[in-house]
Parts: sequence; structure tokens; C-alpha cells
Amino acid sequence: MESHQRATLVRRLLLKWFRSSGRSFYWRENRDPYVVLVSELLLKKTAAPVVDRFLPAFLKRFPDFASLSRARHATLVRILQPLGLSDQRAGQLRALAQAISGSKDGCVPATRQDLLALPGVGEYTANSLLCVSFGQAVPVVDTNVARIVMRAFGIGHSRCEARRSPEIWGLAADITGNVPTRAVEVNWALLDLGANVCTARTPRCRDCPVSSICRSSNT
Repeated sequence: MESHQRATLVRRLLLKWFRSSGRSFYWRENRDPYVVLVSELLLKKTAAPVVDRFLPAFLKRFPDFASLSRARHATLVRILQPLGLSDQRAGQLRALAQAISGSKDGCVPATRQDLLALPGVGEYTANSLLCVSFGQAVPVVDTNVARIVMRAFGIGHSRCEARRSPEIWGLAADITGNVPTRAVEVNWALLDLGANVCTARTPRCRDCPVSSICRSSNT
């Protein structure tokens, strides 16, 4: 089976699985760029369910970048303590909020180049914004997604290399497809599959929707 055909089948199987088994989070219901961008920064090194419980109260206190940019560093450190890395997160959030609120229109930019110029925003976060908030069919690749792609296509990379590999990103883009409304669900499905099924140490291949065509399946 050639790679494009495999990617198409993976996409179809993921979409079917996601509609019955996908997770629900605050930032998936509210796709406002502010909500999505703040969520992505908080999700770094913190489990999604933890951020999901924390986020509503945080957004109530800081409903936009203008209010967040005015927050004192010490105040943010105290509020962010339940998530860990509070001093680092406070600095990143303030820098980001000040950069955006101080821009010409005070809005989150809608191009990859401008997003990558923001403090704390890398390829993963930029593509997440482009896909979720701005309706672009682009892949969102983290370590978990890279692992799924490697296993499904039988590709070898080190853990550090994989999520930066042009080959992995290219295959992920093929899986994502070019239909924006479906691309969001495909990306979320990959993230959920990597978090709960295709895990690093003990993958649950019998529960995986793509095990029938995965080159690394144990079934």
C-alpha cells in the first residue's frame, strides 16, 4: 500500500473513531484565537484534563489579551501555581499578551509567519491556531502525533528528531487532508489517540482504530 493511500485510510478510520471516542475540552468548544492560544501555552508539560479544569476561571479573570497584559507578574505566578512552572508560564503569557495587545489591531495574527514571530509560539502552536481558529487544513504535530505516524507508516526516527522531521510533517499533512472542517477533527483525533491508545510504552493496539493498516500493530 503506497503512503498516500495509507494516509487516506488512516484519516477515514480516525474520523469514524473520533466521533464516538474523542475527548471534549473547553478550547474545542470555544475556538476563539485568544482561548486557543492561551490554552496551547498552558498545555505545555501539563495534562489536558488539568488545564481543562483550570481554564474557565482563568479566562473569567483575564477575558482578553488587554486584561492579561495588565496583570502583574506576581499575580499570574500565584494564579498559575496549580499547573506548575508558574514563573515561566507567567512570563510567557505576559510577553505574549503585551505583544498582541500592543500590535496595530490588537488581534492574534492569522498567518504562520506572524504567529511564529510571537513570544513562545512555535510550529505546533502556530499550526494549531491556523487549523482550529482560522480554518486552515494544516497538520498539528507533537511527540504523540509523530509517534503515531512513525508506527503507522513503519518509519524510524529518534524521539527528538521525529516531531521536527519534514517526512513526518509531510505524512501528517497527508493524513490531515485538505478539507478544513475535517482537518480539525483529524488533528484532534491524532492527539487523543496518542494520549490514550497509541501510547509510548504500552500501546493498546487492540483498541486502535487504525491497527488493521498499521505497520507496527501488535494485533
